[in-house]
Amino acid sequence: MVILTERLQTKIPLKFPKISLPGELWLLVCDTLGPSDRKALAQTCQTFWSLINAKAPFLSQSIKEDIVHKLSPSLLALRLSFLASAVEVRWSAASFLSPTPLPVDEQSSGPILRTLSGSTALQSLELTRFEVSPSDQQVILGIPTLRKLTLCDSICVPTTVTLPSASIHVLVIRSLIFEQTAFEHLFRILADSLETLELGRECSNTDVHKLYSLLECTALQRFARIQIPEPVLFSNFNHPFLFHQFITVLHVSAVLPQSWPSVFPETFLPKLHHLSAPWRVAELLIPGRPVQVFCDTELEGLTMSTLKSRVVQMATSASDIEELELCSGWSSPRIFNILEKHLPHLKRLRLLIDAQTWYNPRQVKEHMKMEPKFGVQYAPLQELELRMEVPPKARQPHQVSRPNCRKISTLFIPICPALEVLSFIVTPNKFKTNEQDIPPRCIFKLQRTANGTWEERGFGIKVPDDAKGFPMVDYKL
Repeated sequence: MVILTERLQTKIPLKFPKISLPGELWLLVCDTLGPSDRKALAQTCQTFWSLINAKAPFLSQSIKEDIVHKLSPSLLALRLSFLASAVEVRWSAASFLSPTPLPVDEQSSGPILRTLSGSTALQSLELTRFEVSPSDQQVILGIPTLRKLTLCDSICVPTTVTLPSASIHVLVIRSLIFEQTAFEHLFRILADSLETLELGRECSNTDVHKLYSLLECTALQRFARIQIPEPVLFSNFNHPFLFHQFITVLHVSAVLPQSWPSVFPETFLPKLHHLSAPWRVAELLIPGRPVQVFCDTELEGLTMSTLKSRVVQMATSASDIEELELCSGWSSPRIFNILEKHLPHLKRLRLLIDAQTWYNPRQVKEHMKMEPKFGVQYAPLQELELRMEVPPKARQPHQVSRPNCRKISTLFIPICPALEVLSFIVTPNKFKTNEQDIPPRCIFKLQRTANGTWEERGFGIKVPDDAKGFPMVDYKL
């Protein structure tokens, strides 16, 4: 009877399944029940969800106006109480049949806006198919904690009314309805705060070109980052906007285009410092640019020979790289022979490795004896993270095997004398999962203290030993 519709995220490491909120659950089953049963079910839902929210507040919520229209006053009040603690809210207009964005319905959405205006937790707001009026803009811009605004086929109506100073650092445009005056107004009110622009793959090349032209003639004080899918980047890579020197960070998602250029002009993103991209893009962009951070966004298990060739290629034009994220077949200390020779300034290394590899410290030591340069100290490295992906069919619980991580750590710490943090993390989502969203049992961290000793930490808190099992990861299939 319960329809799984929505994932809930919590402040504490409890993982709830995808379940519907009270109003949605009530509407799905009310037609099959009598009046007394409906009342009993409504009371049960309210009690159940209030109990969960009290223990682990809902941090991510979706609001659909057609659902809000049908909520009783008591259920609406309960839903609004959940919004008070939400960090992320996704809000959709009632009708997806309209070809144009719809104004916010004051009768049904006014209470939602008033609740959000008093929020001290909301950081991300997503609006789908809305025409945001000046009064609604005042409410949204007045949320002190709001840092990220996402627009899906939504526009902000231009106005001459003075609006509050924006605290929005990230603007995400998933799908774009380009209207010149509306976007001129949007960038004008975000001119002093906007740092990052993220474009979705549904944005058309024509509209993106118009958007670039508008950005080129807009004075954005803090803008420095752009995130874009491959096809959109390559179809507009010769636009003058992308030749400006204020863009220092580029993130390219791995969506295979039909074709891409064989070379980028030297004046394209000349100040690029941080690059996240598939290797086929990176090998074109790294040469001639001051790249110090590279993250491979098209993760594939690299053999040691392939990894070496990429490091050598990076070193020819970006030997000053300080941070690197790659996918490696396994975490052999032999990789430091390659880094020591070609990337002498690397301070942070993050590897996605194969969690099913059997790590035998004794066998690794035997390999070390066979390597003439094994044992050389790689002095610059300060942070090393080995992240393992849980097999797709694995069921909870999965956890880092602490005893075996300790054994593996004895191989890396002597090689890297400046190492301050060594982390082992298991996650089902590769590099996409932020560390703060990972349960403590999935993190084993060693951190050097002020007196030079190593302290064991799990998410910053000492945790008991996990059950022994697979060498690096304990999981069940």
